[in-house]
Amino acid sequence: MAVSEYFRFLKGQRLPHLLTLLRLSKKYGVTLDWWFSELDIPPGDKAAFRQKTFELRTLSLLKKFPLPAQNAALDVLAALAKNLS
Repeated sequence: MAVSEYFRFLKGQRLPHLLTLLRLSKKYGVTLDWWFSELDIPPGDKAAFRQKTFELRTLSLLKKFPLPAQNAALDVLAALAKNLS
């Protein structure tokens, strides 16, 4: 899939076929409802687009780690989040 096509999906400029959406969900380890979680955000909301892109990039990078490293990274992020609140 071309990167430009992928970003059109994220921006809401184009709708993917269901099979494409299933494949993307499997690759990034997200459920199908994740793709529709921001339907109430108006098209062109750059902040929401940046947030969704960041989430996908983070998930993609995390999945490349071995499982023990994934758990360690999540523990570090949880500790950081706890300190922020």
